[in-house]
Amino acid sequence: EPLKLQATFEVRPEVKLGNYKEIEVNVPEVTLPPDAMERALNNVADTRSSLAPVEGRAAEMGDTVVIDFNCTVDGEPMEGGKADSFVLELKEGSFLPNFCEQIVALEKGAKAEIKAAFPDNYRRKDVAGKEGVFAIVLKEIRRKFTPDINDELAKAIGHDNLDALKESIKNELDEVVKQENEARAQRMVVEAVAHCAEVDIPETMVQREKELLVNQMRQYMQQQGQSFEELENSPEFASLAESKMEEARHRVLTSLVLGAVVREEKLAVSEEERGPYFAELA
Repeated sequence: EPLKLQATFEVRPEVKLGNYKEIEVNVPEVTLPPDAMERALNNVADTRSSLAPVEGRAAEMGDTVVIDFNCTVDGEPMEGGKADSFVLELKEGSFLPNFCEQIVALEKGAKAEIKAAFPDNYRRKDVAGKEGVFAIVLKEIRRKFTPDINDELAKAIGHDNLDALKESIKNELDEVVKQENEARAQRMVVEAVAHCAEVDIPETMVQREKELLVNQMRQYMQQQGQSFEELENSPEFASLAESKMEEARHRVLTSLVLGAVVREEKLAVSEEERGPYFAELA
């Protein structure tokens, strides 16, 4: 018998472009803040900073300390709750809430008992929301020393003097601003063209794009050693998924509208233009 097959499938939706050639877009220009050079120089100096032991005083916020600790929860040793020569920067919110603050004023060699609660959303569900008791030994106090911003610093990173370093930084900052202004203009023009277009986007296209975005996030978290499953089961995931849906809808709309413009303008890429990209891939 002849085989009869009935199929339902999507077709690329028709895009009705508005009068996009007459659109005018006002693009605010990005400019460098007055302290851009100062901050850039401070960042350079910070990359050349080093930690050195501090003697004769107690620990202060901003120091880096080396500690041994044993942690108990509900009176029982916590699995994986022991560390030797653990390096910790003393700053608010580091490690566990109110942990660093209790090390302040301790001197080298001091022993102390520190109590700190694990957050409710802590990755270890068996201790999440519970209080940990840490028996610590403060083995060393270190302080970060940042070099002065001068000719010596400039020479250390390959420039003749401080003026040459500033010139190099200025060129880099100018290039960043130029690229940002170009990218901003492109985004705003595309958004304006998309806004005046008419297109009925199938929800299946949006859903597939959303799944692609979520999979990219999953892969990134796995590469960072983080658990996507924990995020997926958290209360925050619903709002995150909704934001990904909106991002997906915008991406699909942009793709369809740009495709329509390409066809309308009969745009094409020459072999000569493709060459550098193929060379880079090779």
